[in-house]
Amino acid sequence: MALVFEAVVSPAIIGYTAKEKQTNRLKSITADSANSEVTVTYLPNTVTARVIFIDDTNNKVLTTQKLSGKFATKHLIKRMTLFKNMKLRGIF
Repeated sequence: MALVFEAVVSPAIIGYTAKEKQTNRLKSITADSANSEVTVTYLPNTVTARVIFIDDTNNKVLTTQKLSGKFATKHLIKRMTLFKNMKLRGIF
């Protein structure tokens, strides 16, 4: 007796997108069929953030910086560039 396995939708994972939206339907599966293995590859989404630097003595916004990158990765803030820009604006 042959079995059929319907296609399976790739599960959603926050911050990632599956390259394969679903697996293929498997038809005519019997006890003698070879094993079947499916790998679903997930790629990190591009995300953005806005960092606001605030002077905690007077709650004044010093500057803001927009960042973008891949989900769950680190992004280094270029402090020297940031401080130079703040100095040019008369913040320091």
